[in-house]
Amino acid sequence: MIKLALLLSMTVGSIYGMDSMVGITNIGDTCFISSVLQCMRSFTDINPQLRKGMFEENSLSCEYIDFLTSVKGAKEPVKPEMLLVKGRSLMDSTGQQDAGEFLLQLLDHLTDKDCKVKGDYFPGTTKPMNPISMMFHVGLERQLTGAMPEIEPYSSLDLPIKEGDGRLACVIDRFFQPEEVSHEGKTVTKQYKIDSIDEYLIINLKRTYWDGGPKKHTMRISFDLNGLKVKESFSLMAVIMHKGNGAEAGHYTAYVKRCDGWYYYDDAEVRQVSNEEMANIAVGGGDLTGTFIPATFIYKKD
Repeated sequence: MIKLALLLSMTVGSIYGMDSMVGITNIGDTCFISSVLQCMRSFTDINPQLRKGMFEENSLSCEYIDFLTSVKGAKEPVKPEMLLVKGRSLMDSTGQQDAGEFLLQLLDHLTDKDCKVKGDYFPGTTKPMNPISMMFHVGLERQLTGAMPEIEPYSSLDLPIKEGDGRLACVIDRFFQPEEVSHEGKTVTKQYKIDSIDEYLIINLKRTYWDGGPKKHTMRISFDLNGLKVKESFSLMAVIMHKGNGAEAGHYTAYVKRCDGWYYYDDAEVRQVSNEEMANIAVGGGDLTGTFIPATFIYKKD
């Protein structure tokens, strides 16, 4: 059964370009898009469901499907120019584009904005409830002192970090600790609990903060290459990295796990990664200065 599952995985990967370890040409400030696209090629249970007839003509989603087609059997870096241009236009052009934000934007287009047929939404929200969007569903139970618990739907866990944080597990634990907040003129206790997580878990580290201007936390955050336990067990699929000290400049790359190991994607450059390099990344980054550090994690439920 294990061999059969591996064969099926490799077959699906071959059909949707996973066997082509090719890079993506940077057309100017598009590294954040390329990093996300290389991670999304791993969604072999989602990509096969996508058809251009599902989406509005010339939409971002249609360009994404064209990209998946272009990497099939490709030997040289691909240049999905319209996808890169449209993706870049979605983001704030006045500063550093954020890969984690673009990942959520692309998923939003694939599951709602570009769809010809709109589905149901979570009550009181604009979050769709279709089968693909539900694969990225994170339900958080919010409890305020003296109020009934409410379930809030998200597509990711966006976790603030601060000086002193050292491990991803600690950042997650702190997010779920009770805190005092102001609510309707009173100080109350707020606490989040996980209600449910579906197939995928996206974790974005909120490294940017404001101190007379946008600043960036550059501390190293270590993580376990084997995965994560958040109510259930998840395996690590990909890590998007950011290089640079500032909040308004830098460069995004990605480490993505394939059937035969980890690969590093830096725009047009692609190479397989040694165990030693991944062990170095897992302690929080690629150097000791804090300039090459993890920004987004993508997990899949075991």
